[in-house]
Amino acid sequence: MKHETTLLATVLALAGCVGSNIQASNEERLKLYQSHSTPVESFRTSKLQGRQVKWSPVGDQALVVYDESGQPLLLELPEKCNGLATARSVSLSNSTGTVTPGTDSVQLNNASRAGSAYYCRIGSARRIDMDAVKQARE
Repeated sequence: MKHETTLLATVLALAGCVGSNIQASNEERLKLYQSHSTPVESFRTSKLQGRQVKWSPVGDQALVVYDESGQPLLLELPEKCNGLATARSVSLSNSTGTVTPGTDSVQLNNASRAGSAYYCRIGSARRIDMDAVKQARE
């Protein structure tokens, strides 16, 4: 029993380290993207109310999506978006293919409940200079 307790304590300690590294990694990525990006008022998407094929969460208040030309954009959300990290897919609301921060939202399509969706307002959009990001990482 003593060995099982020690093993359990070790596993829990390691799990805590992994969780804090993920959080630090998201914060570092967010700062890196913010420092190597420029604000945009809106951007075009080829998906009219459609699911984004390429996207990646950056914590629970930001994500990277790609515009119709394949350029990455950092979308920052004014509030925490519960379920962003575990969403099956995302969609962007838009008018005639143009996404406008402050007006449009990210829709999370979760696998946990069939047909369930959760909306998070887009606060800002920033075009990421991935060449600058790569250079900064080196």
